[in-house]
Amino acid sequence: ALQYSSAAVDPLAHVFLHGCIRRSAGLLLAPGKTLQYSGLCRLQSLFTRLQLVSDCLGKSCALWRSGVQPCCCMSMQGCGFSLQNRCHGFILDPNHPNTLGPRKRPYHTIMPGMITDTEDNLTVAFGCMGGYMQPQGHIQLVLNMLDLEMDPQAALDAPRFCVDKLDSAVGPRSVLSSQVLLEGGFHPDVQEGLAEKGHKISVVGGFSRSVFGKGQIIMRDVKSGVLCAGSDPRGAE
Repeated sequence: ALQYSSAAVDPLAHVFLHGCIRRSAGLLLAPGKTLQYSGLCRLQSLFTRLQLVSDCLGKSCALWRSGVQPCCCMSMQGCGFSLQNRCHGFILDPNHPNTLGPRKRPYHTIMPGMITDTEDNLTVAFGCMGGYMQPQGHIQLVLNMLDLEMDPQAALDAPRFCVDKLDSAVGPRSVLSSQVLLEGGFHPDVQEGLAEKGHKISVVGGFSRSVFGKGQIIMRDVKSGVLCAGSDPRGAE
């Protein structure tokens, strides 16, 4: 059976999600199985969390936990973990390429990262939390480390950009309202050059920099076995 974790919220949302989950569960549960739930989870539990661990033998683990909306806190009885709600990334328009359907996977941002060398030795475990910034943050961290040869902390400290307001649940038209966020630290020529190409630019600083995600990195030198780590200054996660 499927069961919600605890909490109390808006009764209208409770009724709405009750119907959504029962319809969805009909696609997931085997014949004869039942659906049980008890209220909705608290929104504070929905944020992404990343734990990185590496040892002296070169073994690493990048463990993620994330949700999207209150449904994501539905948990499997006796298993001790919650289910996410990544079907939020689908569109219900039957004529849209991203419409909900069988044998399809939604766009999502749960992407623990690993980097190996040419001999398949694991050298880096990393990740960047932060909604739709996550895939953008991942590639920026990789480029900083591999192309610019930054150490983990320098790669995390470097200013980032973010294409904001993109939403797979809205579709391609969300691009029309998107903008490029630049973190303070980029040279003014970068902002001017992007604006000349037609991009909507906004410079972000202070505590609002959390929009650029929060990352962690552990790097291992294969020859010496020395571990080097970095933690993002934009947040405590």
